[in-house]
Amino acid sequence: MIARAWRDALHPPLRDPRFWVVQVVLLLIAAFHLLGDQVGVLRSTPFPASETVGLLLVPIGYAAAAFGLGPSVATALWAWVIWMPDLLLPNDEGQPFADVLELTLITAVAVLVGFRIERERAARATAERADAEHQAAEQRYRSLLDAHASPTLLIDAAGTVVLANPAAREVFGDTITGSPAAEVGIEDGWRTTDVDGAAPAHSLVVGTGNDAREFRVQSTVVAGLGTPGEQTVQVVLHDVTAEAREGRSARAYANDLVKVQEDERRRISQELHDEPVQRLVHLSQRLLAAERAAGLAGGGEALADPIRDARQEAIDVIAELRALARGLRPPVLDDLGLVAAVEALLDETNGDAVRTLDVEGTPRRLAPQVELAVFRIVQESVRNAERHSGATHINVCLAFSPEECRATIADDGTGIVTDAPPGLGLLGMRERADAVGAHLEVGPGRQGGTTVAVTVPHS
Repeated sequence: MIARAWRDALHPPLRDPRFWVVQVVLLLIAAFHLLGDQVGVLRSTPFPASETVGLLLVPIGYAAAAFGLGPSVATALWAWVIWMPDLLLPNDEGQPFADVLELTLITAVAVLVGFRIERERAARATAERADAEHQAAEQRYRSLLDAHASPTLLIDAAGTVVLANPAAREVFGDTITGSPAAEVGIEDGWRTTDVDGAAPAHSLVVGTGNDAREFRVQSTVVAGLGTPGEQTVQVVLHDVTAEAREGRSARAYANDLVKVQEDERRRISQELHDEPVQRLVHLSQRLLAAERAAGLAGGGEALADPIRDARQEAIDVIAELRALARGLRPPVLDDLGLVAAVEALLDETNGDAVRTLDVEGTPRRLAPQVELAVFRIVQESVRNAERHSGATHINVCLAFSPEECRATIADDGTGIVTDAPPGLGLLGMRERADAVGAHLEVGPGRQGGTTVAVTVPHS
């Protein structure tokens, strides 16, 4: 500021008529005072001679207000120059002591007032520049916003839409500006932002029937726009109608495919139970009868042993077929629910791994397709742990809460290769989870092995 004042003092505003008016007033005051001292007018009147010096405050103060610190100080110094003839009058006619004191005070006032005004002018200039930059930034933002192909809204801290680009007005109508964001279905999720100023995305459906459009809503805090000190949020709507329709079609296809597979499993399970198993039961009974007949006929152990072995083999085949039928479609799942079906699955004697089941919360029945999907994921995970990981212990935890059901399968095997392409079993589990709106997580366990977790929110 001092350097600027010095520069302004050396380069006064000579082209400004007001500057010359100030100089003329200074000359008139100095001439009046000099004339009064020379003829003795000021001393012969009750008007004190030094009071005319105080009149210099008017032009010097005006110079400070109009031109700032530099011109005001220059004007004060110029007043000293034009006052010299009065100060040099002989016999103290010009009252030099009083005039010097008055001029010194006036110069001090000029410096203080000029400094104060200079600070205010600098602050005002800074504010004007900031306002101009703010307006320029808003104008650039509006230009970019209008050119954006995606519907974009600007929402203030009160939740009111203050700005909408043409794409947004095409979707919501011209009355969107000034309306509450909640009226068009934009959730309050835009209010909660993370450290990067972004909020979790959510979906928004506009319209009904075949004309419905689905958008992914993404919110970001925009700095430097709107009212200073208040949060302004930019909401961008990405049109995902085509992707959403494809996703629904894919999920519908997956559901149909799973239904067909389960129907086929049920049919095969029923046929195994009705035909081969029943015929083997009859064969086992006939072999038992033959074994008894051989013993009664006196054939001895030489004839009875092969019959007994054949009967035992038939019984083993019956057990395997029944286990296969239960694996294809366990009836306990339909009759008693998920917990009982998983418990029965873990009670099977196949494999050497120790299987345990933990149940947390209060068990509840889920939708049939959900129970089936979770059971199949548990079944596939347990089989993978036994066949491929060499696990010695497998734990299944079923956790029920008012919000969700979560099944976690953890083993102590060799673990999963995270950078390997997923196998058919994992792809099948993901398809089943997606089909019922569940979330599937597969990764290494905390103490080795593999952990598979499927979470189903309650609808």
